[in-house]
Amino acid sequence: MTDFYPMVLAAVSKLDPNTEEARWALYQRARAALADRLRDLEPPLSEQRIMEERLAFEEAVRRAEADWARGLVEHELLSKLADAIEHDVLLADPPQRTGQTWIHLSGTLRQARSGARFEPTEDGTFGFATTGTEADRATAADPLARSIRSELEYKARDLVGRASQISDRALWSSLIDPLRMFVEHIGGSEAEVAARIGTLWALYVALGAHIDSQEDAESREIFVPPEADVLRAVRDLVAASGPWIRMFPTGRAFDDPGRSLPSAIIDAATTFLRGAAQARLLRDDAAAVVRAVLKDADHPGPFAEKGRNWAILTASNLGMSMLLVLGATARAYENATGAVEPLEIARRIERIVLQHEARLRQLFAHLPDDIRDELRMVIDAIRASAADDA
Repeated sequence: MTDFYPMVLAAVSKLDPNTEEARWALYQRARAALADRLRDLEPPLSEQRIMEERLAFEEAVRRAEADWARGLVEHELLSKLADAIEHDVLLADPPQRTGQTWIHLSGTLRQARSGARFEPTEDGTFGFATTGTEADRATAADPLARSIRSELEYKARDLVGRASQISDRALWSSLIDPLRMFVEHIGGSEAEVAARIGTLWALYVALGAHIDSQEDAESREIFVPPEADVLRAVRDLVAASGPWIRMFPTGRAFDDPGRSLPSAIIDAATTFLRGAAQARLLRDDAAAVVRAVLKDADHPGPFAEKGRNWAILTASNLGMSMLLVLGATARAYENATGAVEPLEIARRIERIVLQHEARLRQLFAHLPDDIRDELRMVIDAIRASAADDA
């Protein structure tokens, strides 16, 4: 990619008057000129390569604006630099090298431990990454943990059967899926259980939030058997599951109480997760867990609050994973020797990222400033590339 930073600084140094408004007008004119010039190059550049060049330009703008605003550049030096590069032709022959911004992000982005972590799958969706550690596997092999797990699995299987007797179909539909998934994830080998402990925690929270949501309902109406018996049994299962999950180091990391966050960020997280599920960018099992947690996350109660905090970090993790996939696609285009057709998964990710751009900016607010700025610049470049394709 081209190093646009000295060119941007040189252009800024020649502005008179040099106001923020004048600089942003300059950047906008430069964006349009760059887009036209990249499109006119022979041989033609790939769409992904064009996006990389525009990405590099946005990074140069960010750096130049920050340096100028903080007075970190000498204006006299900039004027000399402007004269030296006035007839620079680097843009006419952009160097063929891997996008440094994507590489930097892939090496520095770390998904939060207290949210579901994602990885791309072969079918073009995002599934939950395994969260188990060596310490979790050792815990799963502990005789006491094994004994408790066996009892919890028995209780959960029994509840799946009893839930089928519920005549209240709304209550049945809200319980049956998380119960079935709980049974599925708590079974299997010790290594499998350790790997799934993060998902088990999410299902435990989903069931607990649903029980919390029934507290008000019970004050307004009287549940009769079998509804009352099933709800009581679910309460018992949730109460017994919490201490067992917290035996695992990963379970304790998920269970750490989160600080109260603004409702706007919570809304951004839930909307983004639901949008990704509707776009079929989540693997079916991951989408089912997300739906279970979000179903009662807007109710009062400790489990619903845990679910909201989980949703925020999970949505942030998903956004990071999506951008890293776009980065890998960019590098694949960069290294290709012939024409490469755009991958459908990359197009779908671009659409969802742009649709939820403002929400992603909110979700990334907890990240360090430099990483957040790079992610903002990546999204700017994606938007600019999509505008050219329109």
